[in-house]
Amino acid sequence: MTDNFDLFESRARRDEGMDCVEEPTFSEAVSGVVCDMDAGVQVTGEDIRRLCTSRGVTPHHPNAWGGVISGLVCAGRLRATGEYRQMADVKSHARETKVYRVPSEWESFLLKEL
Repeated sequence: MTDNFDLFESRARRDEGMDCVEEPTFSEAVSGVVCDMDAGVQVTGEDIRRLCTSRGVTPHHPNAWGGVISGLVCAGRLRATGEYRQMADVKSHARETKVYRVPSEWESFLLKEL
């Protein structure tokens, strides 16, 4: 077994992977779907994935969903409620996932300013 422990190489590979996952067109499409939701609606990442997939919005890799959802939270387009729900996708084995609320445009604007 070889020792493959190099923090700088690990970071470089992480950044390369994130660049691949963060496809601008995919991220923009998901953001558009979330922005079309009514303020106050509560959703999970799974709900967003199901809605996007039904509209033909799919990433090149399944791990891209998590990055896009995190980006929406950082951008103030989704707010964690502190609640959790079990996922319905059979592949998710009913594990718990965060519940988010779609904020109003004004609230999103204020969050960006903080």
